[in-house]
Amino acid sequence: MKNYSKIQGEPSTTASAGLTLPHGTAPSSPVNGDVWTTTAGIYVRVNGATVGPLAVTLGSNNGTAYASSTTSLSADSTWYDTGASVSLSAGTYLVTSFAQGFIRTAGGAAAGIITRLYNVTDAAAVTDSECLIVHDLLAVRKSASGSICLVVTVGSTKTIRMEAMRLTTTYATTPVVDSNTTGRSGITYARIA
Repeated sequence: MKNYSKIQGEPSTTASAGLTLPHGTAPSSPVNGDVWTTTAGIYVRVNGATVGPLAVTLGSNNGTAYASSTTSLSADSTWYDTGASVSLSAGTYLVTSFAQGFIRTAGGAAAGIITRLYNVTDAAAVTDSECLIVHDLLAVRKSASGSICLVVTVGSTKTIRMEAMRLTTTYATTPVVDSNTTGRSGITYARIA
C-alpha cells in the first residue's frame, strides 16, 4: 500500500531553500510525474515526454546592435552591410530589425529601401526577414522607418547582420539608411529557448 501525501518544504530564507533536488543523472526510464536535476537544469516527465531543462534565463543572452550612422546605397539591387551585427549562440531567439531610410527620387518610378537579416556564418539570408522601410511613387524627398520581428533558431553560434538594398529606379540623391539621434537602425535579440 502506498502512502500519498503532499510534500511541503520549509519556506525559503536567505540562508537556505525550502526544497533541494541535488544534481544527478537523468533516469533511464522516467515515468510521468518524475522530477530531477542535472547540471544543465531541472527536468520533468509530463504525458510521456521529458520536458527540460526548464531553466532559461532570458537576461543571459540578449542585446542590441546599432547600424553605422549612415549607410549609402549607391547601386541598384545590391545588398549593403549596415554595420548592425549580432552573434547568436545555439538556441531560439526573438529577433527584431528596425531601420530608418531616406530617398529622393528623380522621376515618377517606384523607389524604396528594403532591409533583411543575413546569416554571415552560413552565407544565406534569414528566411522571411525582408522589410520595406521606405517607399515612394512621386519625385519627392521621403523619410520613413520599418521593423520586422521574427523567431530565429540556430543550432550553433551564428553571426547575423542587417543589410539594406535600394529598389531599381532613378534617384536624385543616393538613398541611405540612417542611425542617429532622430532615429536608430539596428537589431535587438532575446533568447527565448
